[in-house]
Formats: sequence, structure tokens, C-alpha cells
Amino acid sequence: LRIGLPLGFQAEITLPYEYKRRSTASRVLGSGLSDQTNQEVGLGDPTLTFTKQLLYENEGLPGLFLSGTWDSDFGQTRNDVALGTGFNEFRVGMTAVKRQDPLVFTAGFTWQTALESGNVAPGDQYTPAVGMLFAVSPKTSLRFAQQISFIRGASVNGTPVPGSDQTQAVFTFGLLSILARGLTLDLSTSIGETKDAPD
Repeated sequence: LRIGLPLGFQAEITLPYEYKRRSTASRVLGSGLSDQTNQEVGLGDPTLTFTKQLLYENEGLPGLFLSGTWDSDFGQTRNDVALGTGFNEFRVGMTAVKRQDPLVFTAGFTWQTALESGNVAPGDQYTPAVGMLFAVSPKTSLRFAQQISFIRGASVNGTPVPGSDQTQAVFTFGLLSILARGLTLDLSTSIGETKDAPD
């Protein structure tokens, strides 16, 4: 749900419904592989975002937006499958937008930190990103985005966890089409480009 507010503000609330499937294969003392699969559906982590437009685009300057997000830890856990992250996460981001019809270029930077939970403190994340949207018709556009997340190492009971720092590069492309008044189709897929990123 998104709602426009006075003074160039916007509020957004998301309530995700998640499907997750987890398979674990193990071999003990050289014996045959055992495989266990759990799959669950349920509520993920609700999020709340406020966005403020700082600059309005003109010939020489891009539009500039500042956003702040609270990603809660209210997601369900079923049969040891977590449908949320389990952490309260806070993000602050800045995004610049520049139009050259039929193209729109975007560039941004996001910083994320998480509160400690269960003596585990995830590392901060720093994510620069660039993107391009291409209007192929008045009601349909294609989008392409590249982001790289630099994730600092986590700690447990204040002790750093070796090897927990990561670099996740992800390329995303998608299609958005307005099907009717109040009805929009939004499809996207992402490709992991580094060993730390999901495939």
C-alpha cells in the first residue's frame, strides 16, 4: 500500500506472503546421503517506508529522493523454516532519477544496519545501484538494474564470524504493464553474479 502525503512525502507498507522450500543433504561417516526437505508458506516481515522528494527534475538536475525503511522481524517461523529474516533492519537510501524519453536513468546508494537478535549481530550493508527503464509503449516499460552489496561480517556474542563478509552482485530485469485502471502486472527476475549472491 502506497499513499502520497503532503510536502513531497510518500508512505509505503508491505505485507509479504512467502513460500520457501529448504532441502538439506548430509553424509555421515561416509554413509549414503540423506535428504530432508521442508516447505512452508506464511507471512514474511512487514516493512514500513517513508520517502521524501528533495529535488524536482529539471533540465540540468535529476529528481532526488531520500527514503528510510524499517524491515520488521515479525515474519513467521514454521517447522524451522524462517519466512522472515529474524532481525529488525533499518535502511536509508538516496536515489537520483533522470528522464530522457523514452528512457529513465536511476542511480542510488543504500545503507542497511540490523539490531542484534539472539546474540547474533549481522554486518552492515552498503549497496550502490544503477538502473534504466525503457518505455516500449504508453502503458508498458522494461527495466534493467545492476546492484552490488558489500556486507560486513556478522558477530556472535561480540566475536566476529570469520568468512561472513560477502559481496553480492545482482542483475535484475523486468517488465511492468498497466492492464487496466488500478490493475498493474509487474514481472521481474534476478541473476546472481558473484559466489555470495543467490543464483
